[in-house]
Amino acid sequence: MARRIPVVKPHNNTEIAEFRGLLVRVREGIYAMARTSEALPGSFAIIDDGNEITVVVERSKLREENVLQVEADWRLLTFDVMLPFDTIGFLAKVSGALADAKVPILVFSSFSTDHLLVREKNLTAALAKLREMGFVIDYC
Repeated sequence: MARRIPVVKPHNNTEIAEFRGLLVRVREGIYAMARTSEALPGSFAIIDDGNEITVVVERSKLREENVLQVEADWRLLTFDVMLPFDTIGFLAKVSGALADAKVPILVFSSFSTDHLLVREKNLTAALAKLREMGFVIDYC
């Protein structure tokens, strides 16, 4: 049976209380963000902006011969919720709260949800702040 993913209803004034019970999945593994000479199969994300190719990939899958520059030791967090395209303020509230907690993040969006990269050394602080906001944390 397919798992039902909650849908966040768009609001102009998203309140932190509205996050209560929404799931954040912390993916296993350590991730790297790399500027590469070509797209790497098996990457979580590949961005080709015409000037450079950036990949987000598990560090263990990174092939050194294609890497031009790398930032490693990231953890990947996924909001397990469908976010309609007209949702306003979801990431603003999350990123603002994490900024207040002095947690730097990188954000990626897929078709229906958002993902964060958080440095391994900041993971505990990030998860504490997300829990405080009402999110439920799951490790997968």
